[in-house]
Amino acid sequence: MLQIQAIKININTTTGLFGRTMSFTKGLNIIRANNTSGKSSLFGAIVYGLGFEELLGSKNEKALQSVFKSLVKEFIDNNRDQFKESTVVQSEILLEITNGMKSITTRRFIVNEKIKPQAIEVFYGKLISEPEQPLERASMYLHDKGGATNEEIGFHKFLENFMGIKLPEIVNQEGKRVKLYLPLISAAHFIEQKSGWSDLFASIPYYGIRDTDSKVFEFILDFDVFESATKRQEIQNRMKEIEAKWEKVLEKIESILSRGGGEIVGIPDKPEILSNDIRPYARFYRGDKQYMLNQLISDTSEELNLVLAELKEPINKDSERIVELLNRTKEETERYEILYESLSSETSQERERLHQYTNQLKNVLEDLKKNKDEEKLQKLGLEANLKVANKVCPTCNQTINDSLLSSHIHFTPMRIDENISYLHAQQKMIEAFINNLKEVIIDKETKLSSLENAIHRNRQKIRALNKDLTSDDRLPSEEKIERKIVLERELGFLYRLRIEIEDLIIQIYALSEEYKKTKSEGSQNNREYHSSSDLAKLSIFENNFKSMLSKFDFTSKIVEIIKISQEKYKPVYEIRHENGLMRQVDIRFESSASDFIRSEWAYYTSLMKTSIAVSGNHFLTLLFDEPQQQSASTQSFKAFLKELENFKEAQVIVLASFQNSKKDFIEATEDLTNVNIIDLAEDDELMINRVGEGKV
Repeated sequence: MLQIQAIKININTTTGLFGRTMSFTKGLNIIRANNTSGKSSLFGAIVYGLGFEELLGSKNEKALQSVFKSLVKEFIDNNRDQFKESTVVQSEILLEITNGMKSITTRRFIVNEKIKPQAIEVFYGKLISEPEQPLERASMYLHDKGGATNEEIGFHKFLENFMGIKLPEIVNQEGKRVKLYLPLISAAHFIEQKSGWSDLFASIPYYGIRDTDSKVFEFILDFDVFESATKRQEIQNRMKEIEAKWEKVLEKIESILSRGGGEIVGIPDKPEILSNDIRPYARFYRGDKQYMLNQLISDTSEELNLVLAELKEPINKDSERIVELLNRTKEETERYEILYESLSSETSQERERLHQYTNQLKNVLEDLKKNKDEEKLQKLGLEANLKVANKVCPTCNQTINDSLLSSHIHFTPMRIDENISYLHAQQKMIEAFINNLKEVIIDKETKLSSLENAIHRNRQKIRALNKDLTSDDRLPSEEKIERKIVLERELGFLYRLRIEIEDLIIQIYALSEEYKKTKSEGSQNNREYHSSSDLAKLSIFENNFKSMLSKFDFTSKIVEIIKISQEKYKPVYEIRHENGLMRQVDIRFESSASDFIRSEWAYYTSLMKTSIAVSGNHFLTLLFDEPQQQSASTQSFKAFLKELENFKEAQVIVLASFQNSKKDFIEATEDLTNVNIIDLAEDDELMINRVGEGKV
């Protein structure tokens, strides 16, 4: 709850003190004042004291009228044709507010040489209505970074706690999580005169948040969508964590396998639901052959057993086999070298193609930017009616062609929008080529590495075999000893690698299961935007709104066909097209000017009434500045005030001139029984008057 108990305006001038002190009660308060007497100044002072002056279109002192900042006018001898002006030296606003249990008073400066308007003082008590009591005070700030989050000195954070509400977090257009700030919510509670009645939530400040008014509506009626949104964000965060872990595990798998000339098959780059039937596997290249990990371990183990058996035999019994093996190894090495050269050449060509495509993509992106810039300039030029935008040279007045082709060639070049579409298609195609080439190059580089290792091993083998042919026949084969060491080392490496890879694949499957579970939660959470409770609250609001439309004599459309949109929460009616499809139309476009004002009365009032009924988050305060807009009839305005009188535990403040007519004022208020009326129009008073002695 946030209700205003009193306001005190102090304006020190070169000729003395001006201002106004005014108290308000629960229920309906009506401040009657003639036009140009300062009703909007009072409205501005109230919202300024709360830090909500962005509703007036600006921040800090810039939002307020000149009477607070530069010159104060006063009539001479109560004659409106004669007045004098006093220059403002210093000014401030004190606002006494309550949350229903405690009261505080804010003091905010407007003109002050030493204190900036972002500063605000908070007195813990009733400084205006009980000025004799000594009060503890605290210095705070607003309209600067941390003003809505700083627990110690951020005023709007303090006000949030004082009101006993918890502001939800939402995502702005930059994708950052921010609060649904109090000044945004205030647009549903404080309706100013100049632009506030032009549309629903017309004065809501711009904070870079999409559909702000819808979010304010949802917050006031305490919709479950914020809880759903929070859960969606939690799910998104978990998805990001799963993706980060997945990439880390996959990177580790690829790093381990690359040391052994292998690669993983069957694990996608991003998290997916993996099948238990088709499991990922490691694939290795040895020379020009491919091996599965288990097959490679088996073959290596068999080869090692064979070498161990052969080691028992002296060289002189195996010289023919050594010669045969030497020749076979040389042939194999030559074949590998030929394959290496061929594959190396292909890889170089692929790299060159990748380089060309990369440059081509760069050129396409540059052309795309130029075309978009040109499209924007043409649109700006057409709106400004520039000659160049109309394809006419501004200097020589000759025709400018869009194309570099000769004007004698009968050829129609593509328009800029067609160029942009074509370039977008080119961009996608080249990016696909680049991604495919990168995969091909990685695969060929793996094969090259395998061939290089095989060639190196074979050359070592050839040297060892040559030594065997010239060594002592009684000694064991040096080639076999060396091959035994290599095979034992590789077999040990492959066994360790298999254990590590199997463990990492288990981790990938665990992440896949977590991804599946999280994705399922996300699908369930996104299935329905509104809960059954939300829809029930919306139905109550719609019924209240339609009931008030009838009370306020809305006649532009049949009230029964009007609905509240479930997307934007605005009043609409439906029309059927010839194809049978239904379309919703905002009633603003089909209402008379005075009827749309009636719909705004009904909307803001129903919002508070519904919030009370469903224990929502409404401030339980409404402040209307000159609501009788567009010559709305006195009879309708009377019905509006009668409805407002019913909010005995809430607070409604109406600033109105009653069309500068005492007769209209009496007619509109004669049936009111629970109302606090402050009548400044009776004596044609200005809102800001000289205080104390010395009135002119």
